[in-house]
Amino acid sequence: MKKYIKVKAKRIPLYRGYLVIILSNSQKRVRKIIPEFHEPYIYAHSYFSNYKNRQGFFMILDPLAKYRAIKSGVVAHEAVHLASMIAYRRGFEPDFNNDEPLAYLTEWIVDFAHQTIKKNGWVI
Repeated sequence: MKKYIKVKAKRIPLYRGYLVIILSNSQKRVRKIIPEFHEPYIYAHSYFSNYKNRQGFFMILDPLAKYRAIKSGVVAHEAVHLASMIAYRRGFEPDFNNDEPLAYLTEWIVDFAHQTIKKNGWVI
């Protein structure tokens, strides 16, 4: 299969930094963006690293993964990881009595990921 990479970044409102969606099946190409990426395969990962001299929160997905199809649940799963990373890096602790900040952030991440996937011609 031909190697591909699609990258879309967007500034994270309120919490600063960038949310970066990477759609790829190439570890080599992902490492050019995230040098410390050393996962044995690409399927679905969440990462924190530098992006254009700012903090970057990365969702890395292989929409054509043969291991297991990327579906909405996988995107939501990675979005929760990212929302937790952002919360930790920004110094707010999730509150189970008022989880609206984390829920809104997760929603925003999922919406952006779905938009990026759709714009690149994949359906999940």
